[in-house]
Amino acid sequence: MPNLPTEEKRNRVLLALYQLHSIVSPYVNVSELKELADVGDDFYNILKYLGVNGKRWLVKTNLRINITPSGIDRAEELVKMGMAETMQSVLRKIYDMSGPNHNKDVNYFELQRELKMGGRELNPILKDFEDKGWVGGGSDEVVRLIPRGVLEIENPKLENRGGDIYQTNIYGSNYGGVQQGGQGNTQNVTLTHTNNPDFDKALASIVELIRASNLPADDKEELESEVASVNKLALREPAPGLLERAKSRLDLVRMGLQGANLLMKASPHIDAVWEFLRHKFGDN
Repeated sequence: MPNLPTEEKRNRVLLALYQLHSIVSPYVNVSELKELADVGDDFYNILKYLGVNGKRWLVKTNLRINITPSGIDRAEELVKMGMAETMQSVLRKIYDMSGPNHNKDVNYFELQRELKMGGRELNPILKDFEDKGWVGGGSDEVVRLIPRGVLEIENPKLENRGGDIYQTNIYGSNYGGVQQGGQGNTQNVTLTHTNNPDFDKALASIVELIRASNLPADDKEELESEVASVNKLALREPAPGLLERAKSRLDLVRMGLQGANLLMKASPHIDAVWEFLRHKFGDN
């Protein structure tokens, strides 16, 4: 795709590497990456820019490429940005289909047809909207926009809502708001139950230790985000590369808590998390 902007080409290469790393192997073949990224003659210059002489998001050794932890972070950031755009378009479509007063029920199957999305892609988005209090519905066949969802479309800017509020939900217990990164903001990590209560409890304990630390608010937010990423990985089906990704994130948590002098307390919980992940993903 030679007509793409340079930045978009770079993002395509990094996202393609992230995809192959996740589903194929930690060590990606250069030719496979080039084919998947499809950025034309700029491919090798982009590899240099993303590699050790530039962003350090990947390491190239002969004909193999490995994505670095910072490269994984950047790729996941790009994925989140893409998902945010998709979610916004879904919410906008519900808004447009809900009538002039935005209180009309939207048929689920009509919404699918309008968006050209399958249920596997749409359903998690609608579930997230429900969790945020943007939509509701009396049945599986109906989506209903509720006032907070209307506000999200019509008045989405932070200053118009007095801050961005994220619901705290850690294993059913309300730990309260945690001030993070600026006046008027409350940023809380949301963890999802697995089928292992000991793993769930260990993750929640790590989050509490992070919050109890004397680290700056931004550092706490980053570490909580790493724990949330480990939680998301634990919910996935076994696949090549997942164990390495989880280890990278746990290592970052260890390093962060070492600086806060809480590593001794956190280590048993981190070890419990690692054992669960190793047992689940170790053979993949």
